[in-house]
Amino acid sequence: MKSLNGPRATFHPAVIPDGSPAGPLKVGKYLVSPLIKILENGWFASSVSIRSGSGSATTDRVLRLTRLFRCAKEAAAYAHAEGMRWIGDSHGPRWAPVN
Repeated sequence: MKSLNGPRATFHPAVIPDGSPAGPLKVGKYLVSPLIKILENGWFASSVSIRSGSGSATTDRVLRLTRLFRCAKEAAAYAHAEGMRWIGDSHGPRWAPVN
């Protein structure tokens, strides 16, 4: 396996062509955004951005997740779930997509 310590990996906002919810979701005061990257071996890595606040008081936490996935949809779903878990939302999908 190639080391990830070389050039920095670039994660991109999750875009799933079948229309699945993969974009940012507003949950209370948080904006949860999955980020995915296709690796050289064809697998997908995921991260999640958790943003709160606004203006100069904005805080953005980015969690780099360690699981790898065969498809982008699974990677994005996992990132969403981990973001929801991080903010303590265990009530399921009460969110609305942010356009």
